[in-house]
Amino acid sequence: MKPVNFFVVCLFLSAAKIISGQNLAVNAGEKETIQIQWLFQFGEMGTDTSQFKHPQAISVDPEGAIYICDTDNHRIQKFNARGKLMRVIGGFGWHQEQFYQPYDIHARSTLDVFIADYQNQRVERYDRELNYISSLYSKDTWDEKLQFTRPIGIAFSHQRELFIIDDENSRVTKINSYGEPEMQFGDFDWGGGQLKRARQIEIASDDRIFISDVAANAIVVFDYFGNFLTTWGEGLLMRPEGIFWDESGLLFVADTGNHRFVIFNTRGELLISTENIPEQGPALLEPTDIAFYQQQIYVLDAAKACVQVYSLKEGRGNNK
Repeated sequence: MKPVNFFVVCLFLSAAKIISGQNLAVNAGEKETIQIQWLFQFGEMGTDTSQFKHPQAISVDPEGAIYICDTDNHRIQKFNARGKLMRVIGGFGWHQEQFYQPYDIHARSTLDVFIADYQNQRVERYDRELNYISSLYSKDTWDEKLQFTRPIGIAFSHQRELFIIDDENSRVTKINSYGEPEMQFGDFDWGGGQLKRARQIEIASDDRIFISDVAANAIVVFDYFGNFLTTWGEGLLMRPEGIFWDESGLLFVADTGNHRFVIFNTRGELLISTENIPEQGPALLEPTDIAFYQQQIYVLDAAKACVQVYSLKEGRGNNK
């Protein structure tokens, strides 16, 4: 398909300024330019393959395959980079290779795909061909504060540790590489880092942990040990859900309540908001998740039951 529209924003690297209703930073010296172009979309509402019903999460594996939690169809669908269906697994149920509202998926590990099977109260592990490997449930022998009930968000670290957002208890449980819980953080007695309604979790290359909080209208930032650091996006975001950290130092956020996605730099400064892009392309209605792979942005729209695909290019030059 041919691109519909083209959007260029010049980003300057110091004091803040408002240009066309967007927060940008200004300097008289070097500038950074981000170009975002709408490319194509795939998916539609329905129950057939390549259709979705209230999809909630998207993830791209290291080879560029796209995995989608087709939540209310209780299944996982895998596509290639152009949106061609490769495999479907699941269907309603609680047995092996069945799901009951899968809410998040992490496919960025070298070998494994992890799925937060929300109503079945478990995390499912598959290989990248979507062959079943194992299931993780809370155990009665675990400390009560380390158990999880409704897994809604998951992340897998470079240390091969699994972080699980428990929607029912509004906290995060860390599972070590041996499958045992080590700690929890973010619950009601966590002070400034108390989570109100956590939705997704990302781990940066410097081991900072980012959590989208739809009730706080912000991104809550912790260190790797669960110590609260700061918040990003307060006063800018509305019900942020999906987040994606890229090792180049960009945090992509599906700003659901504002019907857009935004990009922050590594210091938490807003680089670009995209509610006006593309002017002639499909508008975002309910962006619930976002992924980035090889300069392409994938935005999952739950209300439209589709994936919008954009290209992103960065460059630098002199501000003259």
